[in-house]
Amino acid sequence: MVIYEFGAWLIILFLLAHAILIADAASQGKSPLHFSELEGRHVLTDVRDCPTYAAGIVYDPLECGHTELFDIDNDLKLISEAHFNLVRLKTGNNLEVTEKVLATAAKYYPELIFIVSFKPYQYSTDVQSGKDFQGKNVSYDWSNPALIFNSTIFATDFVSKLKHHSNVWAWEIFEDISLAEYIKGGNYYNGYWNTASGREAFRQWMYKKYHGNLSRMNSELQLWFLNWNEVENEAIYPSGGIISCGDPWRRDFIEFSAVNFGLWVSPISSAIREIDPEHMITGSVGDNPYISGVPIDKICEWGLDFPSLKGYNADANTLFLSTAAADLNNRPVLISEWGIQTAFREQIHYAEDEQKKADLISAQALWFASNARVMGYCYFSLYDSKNLNAPDFGIVDVYGNPKGSYYAIKEKNALILQIGKQLAERSWENKTAIILTSDAIYPPRPWDQEFVNLYDELYRMGVRPCIIGEHELAKSPECISTR
Repeated sequence: MVIYEFGAWLIILFLLAHAILIADAASQGKSPLHFSELEGRHVLTDVRDCPTYAAGIVYDPLECGHTELFDIDNDLKLISEAHFNLVRLKTGNNLEVTEKVLATAAKYYPELIFIVSFKPYQYSTDVQSGKDFQGKNVSYDWSNPALIFNSTIFATDFVSKLKHHSNVWAWEIFEDISLAEYIKGGNYYNGYWNTASGREAFRQWMYKKYHGNLSRMNSELQLWFLNWNEVENEAIYPSGGIISCGDPWRRDFIEFSAVNFGLWVSPISSAIREIDPEHMITGSVGDNPYISGVPIDKICEWGLDFPSLKGYNADANTLFLSTAAADLNNRPVLISEWGIQTAFREQIHYAEDEQKKADLISAQALWFASNARVMGYCYFSLYDSKNLNAPDFGIVDVYGNPKGSYYAIKEKNALILQIGKQLAERSWENKTAIILTSDAIYPPRPWDQEFVNLYDELYRMGVRPCIIGEHELAKSPECISTR
């Protein structure tokens, strides 16, 4: 009994010390996590300026119907007892629920740090979406000044009411963005918005890119336009927007969408930074670049602090993209969402039963931690979902009972956090480099797969190649020998 009480007091003292450190950091205007430079790169560092690793969980209290304080407290207790130190909080822009969760955690679970995920572009229920050539909503008209203006107002209002919380690490301002293509019936469709302002913006962008030389554009892209007024996506795709994977003009469409998305991200991140310079900003990108179309080399250029990448596939593609995202932004990457379920869904990892799910979760947590460029992960999710597309990713069932997978990831979290300092301080191997050009950032699918296959083969041979962008190489050719 004495030994037990002594151990309990040690835990209490540890939590009190952690709470004091976070409170002290808040009083000094510090974020609970930040980056420090080590050997020319950035490492994740805690309030004690000690390199650390993030073992996180995705928590959506609205999805599981837990919006009352009793339920929220119980959920945070489950999270804390599973040795998670990071929570990616999703509340669907609900300010009241977000406030409840952050306040409850600060009072009773000071060891938990939060990424607050919200969507400024969904500031209203009647936000105009972009449309494809069949009239279906596929994206937002990111170049629309009204969208930028209203998103900025919403984002600054949302952040200003929550920035006083000392347990907030970062604001996540977008996720699951589809800029490039979506798949239907085996065909790839362009995600470019078919609106009047979108078509005009595309025409002007093409004119600027090719310096008004219509003949050059036609020659390079194998097109046939007689004047610039005819240049628009619908004219190029009269058959309904179907894209052939090898079409030479595909890169321009995807790059155009990405450029305009950047025109939305940059002012939003700047506006948040102006009212809250202490907390970080990120956005979550899917690990299928053919669907998201978000260029991984632009994350920090747009004003974000680090790349966040979803990693459901946990394959060579995920490994390649996480390495590229880290190297091209000189920031470690966060795996913002990954998970295993027992229900079969095409193209998503699934397990045959709960025991195999627990085994896969254990293996993948260690797999992510084995990548020196990954600073942490967030498992999806705490609870099983009401969404039929994701019914049993959770590590806790709908009745609040921890599953076998809960105890599996609890064990791995404890192990990973125990060696978190060593994980964060590992060097990024860079004796071999793959040069990633803009043609590969916006690629026809077969070309991009060659990069993934090359990286995978090198990795299996024990070589850990780094990724160098063409712009970095042009500015500093000696970077290959110095990195």
